[in-house]
Amino acid sequence: MAQDVYVRLMDYDRMLCAETIKYFIFTIARNLVTDYLRRYYKRQEVTSYLYEHTVAYTNERTVENHLRIGRHEVREFIKQCI
Repeated sequence: MAQDVYVRLMDYDRMLCAETIKYFIFTIARNLVTDYLRRYYKRQEVTSYLYEHTVAYTNERTVENHLRIGRHEVREFIKQCI
């Protein structure tokens, strides 16, 4: 995380001064944590959705049916998330 903050901080090197650097570091770190958590929980939603719907279709044993149904439902779920 420290490396990511440092790399992003270098994007603002012209705006940095002794009075503002602490605030830049805090804001960048907070935004990185927020982005990480957002991605983590979105991934959890998608994974649990896929697991629930995969279990529901275990009676259909053909791979083609499973993939077709799975792709359609994943697309619909992603559209809802966006």
